[in-house]
Amino acid sequence: MTGMETHSRASGMRPRDSAENNQHNLSACAAKKQPGAPRSSSCGIRSQSALEYLITYSWAILLIAIFVTFLYLYVALPKSVTPSTCSFALGFYCDDIILGTNLTTHTTALALMLTNTQPDPVENPAIFVNFNGTNSSQAPCYPKYILAGGDIICEIKVPISTKLGGFLGGSLFLNATYCGFAENATSPSSCSSAAPQIFAGQFSSHAQSELRPSVTIGLNGSNDGKPVLVNTSVTMYATVDLLGYPLRGATVNFTENSTLPVLSPGFSDANPSGVAESFISSNAPLTVNVTAHFAGYNASYTIQFIEPAVTTSTTTIGSGSTTMAVPSCYVQYCNVVPLCTANPKCPVTTTGVKQQCTWYECVS
Repeated sequence: MTGMETHSRASGMRPRDSAENNQHNLSACAAKKQPGAPRSSSCGIRSQSALEYLITYSWAILLIAIFVTFLYLYVALPKSVTPSTCSFALGFYCDDIILGTNLTTHTTALALMLTNTQPDPVENPAIFVNFNGTNSSQAPCYPKYILAGGDIICEIKVPISTKLGGFLGGSLFLNATYCGFAENATSPSSCSSAAPQIFAGQFSSHAQSELRPSVTIGLNGSNDGKPVLVNTSVTMYATVDLLGYPLRGATVNFTENSTLPVLSPGFSDANPSGVAESFISSNAPLTVNVTAHFAGYNASYTIQFIEPAVTTSTTTIGSGSTTMAVPSCYVQYCNVVPLCTANPKCPVTTTGVKQQCTWYECVS
């Protein structure tokens, strides 16, 4: 005998009567919902219970959905969509990381672009990595001397084979001399006396087609290749590009092949346009070669410093209506920086155009 039959007999109602009664109650609740029909307390209780159920358990359902999404994104989802990361505990900021694999040999190389975030320069940076307890060989980074805020390029061969899209992670160790511990933090020679430091970091990345950092550097002067009078300062512009884009923060080292000119500063960081500046002048006539160095790349520029030619008598220039007499107390040299257009004492033609020669007062 079923439970329903027992209940029906106890209440004096047959099973068929009970079913018909339930159906009648449902029909009655439906009828009560019609406009103008009186409300039923039993139907309202059922609706309220359903609403309370949804409110009570909606937060639990939401939390479960968030947890399932988290598991999918960080556990079940392939690591190929996880972004590359690179960081150091202190001392350096990782601007970019490239894990490259050779599509034929599957050899792996790691390239890093770092910024010196310390208040003083660092010198002789070198890097090695650790994969699953195995250290790579140490590789030098460039340049050798980096000002505060300057950029560093590191490239190292990794002792592991990878395929395109493979995901790897490991530890970074940058060995460098921090010049802040030296007697003179701004002197490269003094910086070498400080003890080397090891800066630890972490990285993770997916392998892509091997791409070597391509650096180009150019050097030009404010004299545009023209001779320069002695005691005149020339601005040197070194332009640094990485993969065809200006490299902000590149610490450029300027050198010259003579001890007579004054070249300062010897090190300069590139601005957002990738341009680093230095200045050179000489108090004696000579030809000097200036070189800009960055990350093993160099560019050179030649400057000729000259003395002005002095006239000892009145000189006549031009012809016809443009003839002018130049007093002997002036010195003349053509095609010399600064240009004649910047000198108010330059001779002027009848058309009001200044001659492309510079005239200077004699110095007694």
